[in-house]
Amino acid sequence: MVSQKLKHVRKSRCKKCHGQMTAAYKNKHREQFAISITASRLRKAGVKITSKQLKELHANSDGRCQICDRPEVKVNKASGKLHKLSVDHDHQTGVVRGLICDDCNRNLLPWLERLYGENTYKMRSLEDIVDKAKEHLGMQ
Repeated sequence: MVSQKLKHVRKSRCKKCHGQMTAAYKNKHREQFAISITASRLRKAGVKITSKQLKELHANSDGRCQICDRPEVKVNKASGKLHKLSVDHDHQTGVVRGLICDDCNRNLLPWLERLYGENTYKMRSLEDIVDKAKEHLGMQ
């Protein structure tokens, strides 16, 4: 409940102007807001990552999956924009392994989990995951 003192505090802008200024600021810094919101959601889910680390991961990935080395192709139906790469992480420790495309996240990793069970989570890096998949498919 808002105290009586706070109800009558004067504001420097009306609601409409404040909303317009906030929207303009968010538009100007859209990428920064998106990264900080994503990092915040990941932290709430137990993933150990900061906004700065997430920004560096995206900058170093060149928009390519670290497993299949292809760019993300999944498009958001509502906005028509490409999805961001998914943050792959160890579900037991919360440590980030890298950025992967939607195909690898939804198809390859669940396939490996069914194949190897809990041993999949012992693979601490994406290189381990790629090596295990290649080994199983006879590509090594």
